[in-house]
Amino acid sequence: MQKITVSSNEAGQRLDKLLGKYLSNAPMSFVYKMLRKKNIKLNGKKAQGNEKLTKGDLVEVFLSDDTWQKFAGAPGAEKQLPADLARAMKSSIRLSVIYEDPDILILDEPTAVLTPQETDKLFQIMRNMKADGKSLIIITHNAKILEGLQVDYVHVLDDARIVRTGDGSLVNEIIEEGFTALKEDEAK
Repeated sequence: MQKITVSSNEAGQRLDKLLGKYLSNAPMSFVYKMLRKKNIKLNGKKAQGNEKLTKGDLVEVFLSDDTWQKFAGAPGAEKQLPADLARAMKSSIRLSVIYEDPDILILDEPTAVLTPQETDKLFQIMRNMKADGKSLIIITHNAKILEGLQVDYVHVLDDARIVRTGDGSLVNEIIEEGFTALKEDEAK
């Protein structure tokens, strides 16, 4: 059995996300199966995986040492974000990150509360990630921020439905014609 005491850095996240970090080589289906079979408990009780953790919570993982070693990987070998993004997220740049892993990053309104200098820094990080073959999904009301990012695909949504889809050239069209012109095109 492995015991994990939730630290202040780990507090606030969901149990399944924490388990995904500790059991980085295990498919999430395995983690959920172990939760259903009560092989993973939170504070001595059955857990679902969607519980928000607080500092001091005790997670007990009832797996053989061999299974733990197989799925835990090397100590400290957790999935890592690109170094420059990880540093930016720990620094003064505050982002609304919807999803992150080493290959995909989803940001919601990333420049909404950034200074022009922080925005420039973020764009450089995003260009570096794209050059490294990483995927970026950016949700924004400001198409101008997409100008210098060499966008591959654009989906324009209105009232939670896609009204336009296109390649990166659609960004320039949005900037030149404005979003209302795009909605009028769809209505025709």
